[in-house]
Amino acid sequence: MMSWFLFESEDGWCKVHEKNLLTNGKSVGEGDVVKYFYNGQEYEGVVLKKDYDHEEINKALTAMKKDRRKKPAPTQLEVLPPKRTRTTVQVNCEPSTSSTKTNPKKKDRERPKMTEEEKERHRIFELNKKAAQMKANRLLLEKAKKKETVTDPEWVPSDPENDEENEDENPNHHQNFDDDDSQDSILSDLLAHGQAMKKSRTDLLKDIHDSPPEVHAPNRPSPSKELEELRRQNQMLQLKLQLAYDTKEEKEANRQERNQEKWAVITPRSTISKNHALTHQNEKEAEDLFGGDSHTTNSVENGDISDKSSDCVKHGEHSMSSPNSKSDGQKDDPRTDDPDVADDFDLEHQLYGQHDDTTELIGSGIHCKTNILTLALTNSNNANHFCRRLMTGVFIPSKIIQCTVTGQKWRAGGDKAVLPKEPLHQGALKAIVDTANKVGAKRKPHKWPKVNFKQMKCVFSNLIEIKVLLKMVN
Repeated sequence: MMSWFLFESEDGWCKVHEKNLLTNGKSVGEGDVVKYFYNGQEYEGVVLKKDYDHEEINKALTAMKKDRRKKPAPTQLEVLPPKRTRTTVQVNCEPSTSSTKTNPKKKDRERPKMTEEEKERHRIFELNKKAAQMKANRLLLEKAKKKETVTDPEWVPSDPENDEENEDENPNHHQNFDDDDSQDSILSDLLAHGQAMKKSRTDLLKDIHDSPPEVHAPNRPSPSKELEELRRQNQMLQLKLQLAYDTKEEKEANRQERNQEKWAVITPRSTISKNHALTHQNEKEAEDLFGGDSHTTNSVENGDISDKSSDCVKHGEHSMSSPNSKSDGQKDDPRTDDPDVADDFDLEHQLYGQHDDTTELIGSGIHCKTNILTLALTNSNNANHFCRRLMTGVFIPSKIIQCTVTGQKWRAGGDKAVLPKEPLHQGALKAIVDTANKVGAKRKPHKWPKVNFKQMKCVFSNLIEIKVLLKMVN
């Protein structure tokens, strides 16, 4: 049986097998000096231990390495020679009681003592300084009071009718304000007229409160003419101040805008949306969008489209003549002016069919699979989870896998970014959000916070549940 040896050489300790010894057939014991091979090189060392068990040699080698790491006791340390002794420096351990640093120049500098004459002169100087300051404050106060009570008697408000007639003859009429008066004078006039208006208003209210009822009978003239005149003056001053700050180009642009506003014709939004829908969609969709009576519905079913189109045109003319009037269809259908509803007519193929035994109505014309709705109600803990699960029951997964919320293209590069995208059905998305809020409000005792459509856009755009469902099917 082959044995193992533990050697000690100049380079350290090592473990060697018997076949690597150079003994020429001689027996080797502990304490013998033997040559051996280790890592392909020849060494010479003393045998420390011999054993047939490999583990015993390893334990002895580990113990010797640990003993080498141990530090000797302090008493066994060698004393340094006298030449290499370190000189000790005495350190004062007492806390320092030094004060904060002071400027030696200021400390050493001493002011010369003042004589009696200099003290008297200094006292008189301080009294004169206070008297001059008080006099200046009194003059400023009197000047401010005069500005508050006195208005500009030379300024007279112009007649707006004459200004409109002369505006075309003299286009630079409003550009000479900053040449005559400065901005400070305009501000002072504006403040003065504002205070006069406030005083006139309070006097008028006081007269109405103190006077008997017969004084303010309807057949007598109103006592508010002075107040109206002051209002006109205030408006002219504000216009004057605005034009004083504007440049010549801005003044010309403002004048052109005022001329354009006189002839601007505002078209009601409801009329525009109706005409747009009638020109781009068939009459049946227009009837569903704007509403209609039984006569128009019967005419569509019988194939008489000309009568319905003429009725719609008449209704459009009536809405143009009276913008404030609303049709019955607009009152019944709150989605008349909603642009998202008009865009959803071409996206009905994304949703499941009409209401039946397997679907539940969750919104206006929006249905959801009953099993998906039950699963969402059971397993959802917040609005995000509920909306994600409900999308698989409202939308057909294969129809919307390539869609985006707004219809915009993907920002990623490559060939996929060039392909046009289809937007998701906005009415269905809003119905999902409304259902989530209703369910969250009824959850007791753990209600989830209310969310809006803007917060759920990120959830809808990821299509997490749709992708998982399609991956499981494939």
